[in-house]
Amino acid sequence: MSQEPPQEMAKAQDGTFSSVLTLTNLTGLDTGEYFCTHNDSRGLEPDERKRLYIFVPDPTVGFLPNDAEELFIFLTEITEITIPCRVTDPQLVVTLHEKKGDIALPVPYDHQRGFSGIFEDRSYICKTTIGDREVDSDAYYVYRLQ
Repeated sequence: MSQEPPQEMAKAQDGTFSSVLTLTNLTGLDTGEYFCTHNDSRGLEPDERKRLYIFVPDPTVGFLPNDAEELFIFLTEITEITIPCRVTDPQLVVTLHEKKGDIALPVPYDHQRGFSGIFEDRSYICKTTIGDREVDSDAYYVYRLQ
């Protein structure tokens, strides 16, 4: 991804700032969370930054890649976790399945985070359809340590 610095930043009468961000040469791998800050904003508190989540629909990238450690989820107690299968296109319908089954599990999904809920010790995959092609995510392994 390349980005050109804003040509002009405007300050409104109420003291707020605005600017235009131009992104070029994007791929689906550029999908993700970004933050905007003012140039003189060293050490800003999180609530003084503005969060943007940018989707870059890309038919060649169904699911965003994960680091290896994100594929293994270890629990020491029963708690809500997130299976982080994220897509490049917010219009895609994503379902969660046990790796050995084909029935979609009724778990809430957020395109920016993944599936969140309380999961059993099992292996899971996410599925979506891009055009006429079904795409599976990497497998996610949930382990409960006792």
